[in-house]
Amino acid sequence: MKPTQGLLERVAARVLAEAAYLFVEPLRRDPPEVESWPASGARVAFSGPARGYVEIWAPDEVARQLAANMLGQELDAPEVDETFVDAMMETLNVICGNLLAELAGQEPLFRLGAPRACRRLAPLEGDGAGVDAWLQTGGHALLVRMQVAARHSRVA
Repeated sequence: MKPTQGLLERVAARVLAEAAYLFVEPLRRDPPEVESWPASGARVAFSGPARGYVEIWAPDEVARQLAANMLGQELDAPEVDETFVDAMMETLNVICGNLLAELAGQEPLFRLGAPRACRRLAPLEGDGAGVDAWLQTGGHALLVRMQVAARHSRVA
């Protein structure tokens, strides 16, 4: 099971458009310097026939727009500030499930962990297959990444 950048871009774009009316495309410039990029993230681990994790990272402006769209609220609604991290985690669950179905088909059974918020973007872990997909929306970059562990290594 080896994810590709194109697969991550395609699945993330479809899920973000369908779940949150957030339209993204591949980033057409150099990605931001991650050490100084003001982004929040979320991670969900999976296990089963393969194990690993999927992450989504976005500046708060993008995460707030995601929440507003999912809630059907204006961007300045109080609910948006209260739920934008939850909206990222819920969207990540859907992205992860769709990625696993694309990579492994409908038959294998995977277990998803509870998504969790992340504060620091770290390098991909382990010695398995990992890929970053940089996307853009409204002039902002966002990142979807997937790490699949090598057969007997631990990731997540």
